[in-house]
Amino acid sequence: MNAQEMSRVYGYIRASTDKQIASPQTQKQIIEEYARRLGRNVDRYFIDPAVSGKKSLFERDAGKELSLILKKGDEVIVARLDRLSRSFIGFARILEFWLKHKITMHLCDMPGGVFDPDNPMSEMLIGMLIVFANYERRLISVRTREGLQARKQRGERYCRWAEYGWRWEKRYDSVLGKDVNVKVVDEGERAIMAKCVELRAAGCSLDKIRQYLNYEWKARTRLGGHWTTSRVAFLVQQGLRLMAETVNGTKEPLAAVDEEEDYANLVELEDESDD
Repeated sequence: MNAQEMSRVYGYIRASTDKQIASPQTQKQIIEEYARRLGRNVDRYFIDPAVSGKKSLFERDAGKELSLILKKGDEVIVARLDRLSRSFIGFARILEFWLKHKITMHLCDMPGGVFDPDNPMSEMLIGMLIVFANYERRLISVRTREGLQARKQRGERYCRWAEYGWRWEKRYDSVLGKDVNVKVVDEGERAIMAKCVELRAAGCSLDKIRQYLNYEWKARTRLGGHWTTSRVAFLVQQGLRLMAETVNGTKEPLAAVDEEEDYANLVELEDESDD
């Protein structure tokens, strides 16, 4: 039995809301016709629904299952590039993973769209794609920071959580004619910070304050958990900063923004289509 007979051919399909252009049936026909030209039969199909388009291939149910069963020498046929990934970065990651595991990929909608890990030309092309993907990732990071700063200056929601002592609240904007998230004072959180500063000034240790918050006051974190000494230290620091802001007459908190967390938050806020 030769290597080709031992390897298996899989078809990957991601459904689309455009049923005439990219329906599972249409994609299957394209894949089967391509396989016939190769002189091969498709051993199994993996199909993901259209709603999984926002996720990477490895996070989709069928895509993850496919990735787990692939073995050296196997081949994957995809009808269209956008069914595999909607981003250049995601496509490069898939190529990099399959190259490492010696998987051959076929893209039916690309002339010469065969990515063979044993072909030096394919390996070079994959390396170039990965370099460009890294460059695109850095550009996205720059645009994200700029976008977050612009949202912040407009007073719009720019991260999942407002700084401690603040919260997001929906209010009607008569200019925009719709509800928008604006940052407002959270009196409950500010009371917790003020108490921590008061206890610390009275000579209490961070652990003593932690016990007070958890067991006497029964205060909880934003996610409903118990306070740790490191979080208590954060409360004291933020409480002191808040006092300084009040004295100086400033309105914005002084806490620094976590760029990586804000990038994830911005992606979450963006309204992307499922296709």
